[in-house]
Amino acid sequence: PHKHMIDRRLRPRCTPPPHPTRSDGQWRLPYYLALGRPDHAADAFRAITENPSAVLRRNQIYYSVQLASAAYRQGNLDEAAYTAMNLLPELGQVSSGRVTHHLAQIRSDLGQPQRSTAATRKFVEAYDQAVRG
Repeated sequence: PHKHMIDRRLRPRCTPPPHPTRSDGQWRLPYYLALGRPDHAADAFRAITENPSAVLRRNQIYYSVQLASAAYRQGNLDEAAYTAMNLLPELGQVSSGRVTHHLAQIRSDLGQPQRSTAATRKFVEAYDQAVRG
């Protein structure tokens, strides 16, 4: 086997490989969630979504979905619901399977009756209405 194949297998699985086209480090952000660090993920996604780039609207929407997921994992259900709610009008403007999948997961997570708040109920109702069309 080639040397680079051996090195790749020896790397810890939790370390993301370098992204070939992104030098700003944003490609690492989803790994914070995968590594069980929703606090770092929420801070990073919050910073990105508060300072959006008009050129990267699709990415901003994706990062906002990730922020909602990180907030949920932190236990901040209202922030997760508000963040996800703000994305609903964007769904028709951007076609992204990742966004659709993650937003559906957030809906499922926030729709659990034992974790219900006024904000989560409002989001679940608006999401269900948006999806039904």
